[in-house]
Amino acid sequence: MEQTHEAIGLLREGSGEERLEMALRLSEDARVVRRSGIRARDPEYSDAEVDWTLFRGAHGDELSRRAWPDAPRLSP
Repeated sequence: MEQTHEAIGLLREGSGEERLEMALRLSEDARVVRRSGIRARDPEYSDAEVDWTLFRGAHGDELSRRAWPDAPRLSP
């Protein structure tokens, strides 16, 4: 709980650089959690398949197909 209060304080009072660093950390943390969820749901996926699935879940089918036209259509 203490970390939450510190984070809220930093978001309110931190410099632009500090807020940007926090946003980047939170974004990376979210990717790690999502990647872990994909692995738990589909443990047979290769690293590339996890990456495709993560990208497709974040950016949708159209962009995913443009980025990786030959990738298998795995469920996000």
